[in-house]
Amino acid sequence: MAEFDPIDRSSTPTKRSFVLNFWAKIGNATPTEFDYKNIAAEIKVNNTSIILPAPTKTKIIEGWQQFEYIFDMPSSSTPTATFSLDIKNSNPSRAVFIDDIRLQPFNSGFKTYVYDATNLRLMAELDDRNFASFYEYDSEGQLTRKKKETEQGIVTLQESKTHIRN
Repeated sequence: MAEFDPIDRSSTPTKRSFVLNFWAKIGNATPTEFDYKNIAAEIKVNNTSIILPAPTKTKIIEGWQQFEYIFDMPSSSTPTATFSLDIKNSNPSRAVFIDDIRLQPFNSGFKTYVYDATNLRLMAELDDRNFASFYEYDSEGQLTRKKKETEQGIVTLQESKTHIRN
């Protein structure tokens, strides 16, 4: 199964190359109304805009689309520089939801974890490409299902049931 590879491996990153990645979903839209052309990111360092290339995007996956920008930080940026990120929606008649925003150096790894606030169980794990693995548990806390987000949608990787005889 071929999956989306968001980073153009043919580009030559510099020490100042960064990756901005996020997921977007248009609210209250039916599948035929999806139009993600109105979503764009803007980054400013010391109140100066960085020119971002056109983003790489996944297919729309269960209503969500992943956006990825690869860019260089200006040489004038320092550890004390001010930084701002604005994700814009140029179609104000549609609400847009943004999730899983990441900004990281190009040559780095990044993994995130989501835990249930009540029972502290691992609920999701986002890999280095910002795709999630979801974990589902039964009432006794046993892992029953593992799902993976792919460009083809969410697929079940593993499912198990436990039965204890009384």
